[in-house]
Amino acid sequence: MNRLRATTITFIAYVMLIVAIFLHALFVAALALGSDLAALAGSATLLVLGASVAGFMMGAKKLEEARAAVGVTYKPSIFADPLSAEEVERYLETRRGTTEATVTRLHDRDVTPLRDRDVTSVPAAA
Repeated sequence: MNRLRATTITFIAYVMLIVAIFLHALFVAALALGSDLAALAGSATLLVLGASVAGFMMGAKKLEEARAAVGVTYKPSIFADPLSAEEVERYLETRRGTTEATVTRLHDRDVTPLRDRDVTSVPAAA
Protein backbone atom coordinates (compact mmCIF):
# COMPACT_ATOMS: atom_id res chain seq x y z
CA MET A 1 0.00 0.00 0.00
CA ASN A 2 2.99 2.33 0.32
CA ARG A 3 3.16 2.76 -3.45
CA LEU A 4 -0.41 4.04 -3.77
CA ARG A 5 -0.94 7.79 -3.68
CA ALA A 6 -3.47 9.41 -1.36
CA THR A 7 -5.75 10.27 -4.27
CA THR A 8 -5.78 6.67 -5.50
CA ILE A 9 -6.65 5.32 -2.07
CA THR A 10 -9.42 7.91 -1.68
CA PHE A 11 -10.82 7.07 -5.12
CA ILE A 12 -10.91 3.35 -4.29
CA ALA A 13 -12.63 4.12 -0.97
CA TYR A 14 -15.20 6.26 -2.81
CA VAL A 15 -15.94 3.43 -5.27
CA MET A 16 -16.30 1.03 -2.35
CA LEU A 17 -18.79 3.41 -0.74
CA ILE A 18 -20.88 3.35 -3.92
CA VAL A 19 -20.71 -0.47 -3.94
CA ALA A 20 -21.80 -0.48 -0.28
CA ILE A 21 -24.85 1.63 -1.17
CA PHE A 22 -25.71 -0.82 -3.95
CA LEU A 23 -25.29 -3.77 -1.57
CA HIS A 24 -27.52 -2.05 0.97
CA ALA A 25 -30.25 -1.73 -1.65
CA LEU A 26 -29.77 -5.42 -2.44
CA PHE A 27 -30.05 -6.20 1.28
CA VAL A 28 -33.32 -4.26 1.59
CA ALA A 29 -34.74 -5.98 -1.49
CA ALA A 30 -33.74 -9.41 -0.13
CA LEU A 31 -35.42 -8.60 3.18
CA ALA A 32 -38.58 -7.44 1.41
CA LEU A 33 -38.74 -10.66 -0.60
CA GLY A 34 -37.94 -12.83 2.42
CA SER A 35 -34.91 -14.30 0.69
CA ASP A 36 -32.28 -16.37 2.48
CA LEU A 37 -29.63 -14.20 0.83
CA ALA A 38 -30.52 -11.24 3.07
CA ALA A 39 -27.94 -12.26 5.67
CA LEU A 40 -25.25 -12.56 3.00
CA ALA A 41 -26.16 -9.18 1.48
CA GLY A 42 -26.19 -7.53 4.92
CA SER A 43 -22.81 -9.00 5.81
CA ALA A 44 -21.35 -7.89 2.48
CA THR A 45 -22.75 -4.39 3.04
CA LEU A 46 -21.08 -4.09 6.42
CA LEU A 47 -17.81 -5.52 5.14
CA VAL A 48 -17.57 -3.20 2.14
CA LEU A 49 -18.72 -0.18 4.17
CA GLY A 50 -16.04 -0.89 6.78
CA ALA A 51 -13.40 -1.25 4.08
CA SER A 52 -14.54 2.06 2.58
CA VAL A 53 -14.23 3.87 5.92
CA ALA A 54 -10.78 2.34 6.45
CA GLY A 55 -9.79 3.46 2.94
CA PHE A 56 -10.88 7.04 3.61
CA MET A 57 -8.89 7.03 6.84
CA MET A 58 -5.79 5.67 5.07
CA GLY A 59 -6.19 8.25 2.31
CA ALA A 60 -6.45 11.07 4.85
CA LYS A 61 -3.32 9.84 6.62
CA LYS A 62 -1.39 9.64 3.33
CA LEU A 63 -2.63 13.10 2.33
CA GLU A 64 -1.47 14.54 5.64
CA GLU A 65 1.94 12.90 5.19
CA ALA A 66 2.20 14.30 1.66
CA ARG A 67 1.21 17.77 2.91
CA ALA A 68 3.88 17.65 5.59
CA ALA A 69 6.54 16.41 3.14
CA VAL A 70 5.85 19.17 0.62
CA GLY A 71 5.35 21.84 3.27
CA VAL A 72 2.08 23.31 2.03
CA THR A 73 0.02 25.56 4.26
CA TYR A 74 -3.38 25.04 2.63
CA LYS A 75 -5.74 22.07 2.84
CA PRO A 76 -6.04 20.48 -0.60
CA SER A 77 -8.98 18.45 -1.77
CA ILE A 78 -9.04 14.76 -0.91
CA PHE A 79 -8.99 14.11 -4.65
CA ALA A 80 -5.86 16.18 -5.37
CA ASP A 81 -2.22 15.77 -4.43
CA PRO A 82 -0.76 18.81 -2.64
CA LEU A 83 1.39 21.20 -4.67
CA SER A 84 4.65 22.68 -3.52
CA ALA A 85 5.08 26.45 -3.30
CA GLU A 86 7.31 26.38 -6.39
CA GLU A 87 4.63 24.58 -8.41
CA VAL A 88 2.00 27.14 -7.36
CA GLU A 89 4.32 30.03 -8.28
CA ARG A 90 5.12 28.45 -11.65
CA TYR A 91 1.40 27.96 -12.34
CA LEU A 92 0.58 31.56 -11.46
CA GLU A 93 3.35 32.89 -13.68
CA THR A 94 2.75 30.68 -16.72
CA ARG A 95 -1.00 30.16 -16.74
CA ARG A 96 -2.42 33.22 -15.02
CA GLY A 97 0.21 35.78 -15.92
CA THR A 98 0.23 36.88 -12.29
CA THR A 99 2.98 39.29 -11.44
CA GLU A 100 3.39 41.71 -8.57
CA ALA A 101 1.72 44.46 -10.63
CA THR A 102 -1.27 42.23 -11.34
CA VAL A 103 -1.70 41.35 -7.69
CA THR A 104 -1.46 45.01 -6.70
CA ARG A 105 -3.98 45.99 -9.36
CA LEU A 106 -6.40 43.32 -8.14
CA HIS A 107 -6.12 44.54 -4.56
CA ASP A 108 -6.70 48.17 -5.58
CA ARG A 109 -9.97 47.46 -7.40
CA ASP A 110 -13.17 49.18 -6.36
CA VAL A 111 -15.11 46.56 -4.46
CA THR A 112 -18.04 48.77 -3.53
CA PRO A 113 -21.33 46.90 -4.05
CA LEU A 114 -23.36 48.07 -7.05
CA ARG A 115 -26.24 49.19 -4.84
CA ASP A 116 -23.89 51.65 -3.07
CA ARG A 117 -22.27 53.09 -6.20
CA ASP A 118 -23.27 56.35 -7.84
CA VAL A 119 -24.83 55.25 -11.11
CA THR A 120 -26.00 58.69 -12.23
CA SER A 121 -22.67 59.43 -13.90
CA VAL A 122 -22.90 56.48 -16.31
CA PRO A 123 -22.64 57.70 -19.93
CA ALA A 124 -25.67 57.23 -22.16
CA ALA A 125 -25.64 54.38 -24.67
CA ALA A 126 -24.83 55.39 -28.26
